[in-house]
Amino acid sequence: MTGSVIRKTPKELHEQRARLIASTGLSEKVLRERGEAFQLYPEHQAVWDTVHGIDYLLDGAEPPENGPCTADTLRSNLLHALDFAQCANLGYATPEQMLDAYDAAHAAECSAPLDRAALRQQIAQALVRYDWNAGLSGRDTPSAHHYGEADAVMAVLVADEAKAEGDR
Repeated sequence: MTGSVIRKTPKELHEQRARLIASTGLSEKVLRERGEAFQLYPEHQAVWDTVHGIDYLLDGAEPPENGPCTADTLRSNLLHALDFAQCANLGYATPEQMLDAYDAAHAAECSAPLDRAALRQQIAQALVRYDWNAGLSGRDTPSAHHYGEADAVMAVLVADEAKAEGDR
């Protein structure tokens, strides 16, 4: 029987350690406290044991300084954190498929044109609800006053949007 050797850099070990801890949904502190008190579910105990093994291999080496997180690094970390079983329960074969579906939905939302008339209506209705909740108005439909306030909010939003586009 032949054995196999897996080689990892300290950085890779720290990343694996962080992914393992994140996969439990617990903070490292809570995981440690429950592990020391023998109060972990079996799957969390396996993670805790693995983290101990990684800590032994690292022998006190400090984690590398985190630079800016790239989109690829973030996506990779998310893939490792997603639970295969949960993906299947939600109708996705793999975490990659789930993230691809999210990316597609997010891209569609970001590229959808802003319906300014609908936004103005929502702002005016929110102002009416605020007035009504504050006891200042008995109406539940916007008045000219509320549409005027909504137009003032819209003017600020448009100015901020133009400024943001100019900064790009």
